[in-house]
Amino acid sequence: KLMTEDRDSSMKYILYRKDRKRYEVSIARDHSRVRRSFKLLESAKVFRDLLAEFVNENKRIPTKAEVEDLMSKVKI
Repeated sequence: KLMTEDRDSSMKYILYRKDRKRYEVSIARDHSRVRRSFKLLESAKVFRDLLAEFVNENKRIPTKAEVEDLMSKVKI
């Protein structure tokens, strides 16, 4: 089966790492990547939404300082 079948759209940009028991959010654009991990799925989704909104509005990956600002808005 192809990997594109039956994907859960609510998990876009989120991967569950069984080995670490954490949810990993990863978005890459133009050879740059932002990756953060969370214990709770809800926190991962909030960060993913904030990150995706930033990328869509600014047409670029945020800087480290901007990522930390986004992280401060997520309840961990």
